[in-house]
Amino acid sequence: MHRIGNHLVLFNLGWVASIIFMAKGMPGMALGCMALVLASHLAVIAAPLKEAVFLACVAVFGTVIASAISASGLIGFTTVLADTGTVITWTIGLWMLFAANINTGFNQIKRSWWTAAIGGTVLGALTYFALAGLGMIESGFVTLAAFSVAWAIAMPILALVADSIIDSAWLEPHSSDSTGTAASINGLAFDYMQR
Repeated sequence: MHRIGNHLVLFNLGWVASIIFMAKGMPGMALGCMALVLASHLAVIAAPLKEAVFLACVAVFGTVIASAISASGLIGFTTVLADTGTVITWTIGLWMLFAANINTGFNQIKRSWWTAAIGGTVLGALTYFALAGLGMIESGFVTLAAFSVAWAIAMPILALVADSIIDSAWLEPHSSDSTGTAASINGLAFDYMQR
């Protein structure tokens, strides 16, 4: 429990610092904070290779979400972010920072779709209020709804991906049975959808 508490404190410090640095027009510092927190996370996690694979999947997922949100025009970024040219990279970093908690501090979301979706809705709203409060995004109901819906959809997907990678036999030192691995992944996905 002590380790989980330390992890959540480190995550929150990295999250807040990266948002503040970005709001101040210092994207290099923001991305540096993210990289430092993620490297620290991988240095102490029990299965760093699996966690790195999971975070890489989240980076791809974050790229799709950030690009779709940017192209849709549902979320209007203010000049604070528009001038930096690193909005999508920064957004992907925020997704990865958050995802680093799924297998540690936020492990409860892997237990049910509903918990993940409700947690995502709340965290999406909190992210909206933080960014709007710093003048980084345009405030309004549509923007709040876009954040909440995106996070509500994303959380169960990320929880399933985390479950499939972390709890499978992938990348185990003594695992060489690829058939067993495929069956394990299919079983995890089916079991998760039944919750």
